[in-house]
Parts: sequence; structure tokens; C-alpha cells
Amino acid sequence: MLQKNWTEMIKPKGLKVEAGDNPQRVATIIAEPLERGFGMTL
Repeated sequence: MLQKNWTEMIKPKGLKVEAGDNPQRVATIIAEPLERGFGMTL
């Protein structure tokens, strides 16, 4: 049952990386869509 749950989860289609003020230290990383409730986990 656990294996079935992992294979049916909604997984991100890709990552979007936006550089911040100092691109070598700061960035915003967006992963979407996520399984409901996993945004708070990350």
C-alpha cells in the first residue's frame, strides 16, 4: 500500500529559480504543483 501511495503522489513538473539581490547567496525556488499539504513540509 505504501508503494502505491508514493507512485500516485503529485510531483513537481519542474523547478523555477529566481535570483535574489545577491545571486550567489539568495534565490527563490518554486516547485509546483505539489501534493496537498506538502508545501508546509518543505
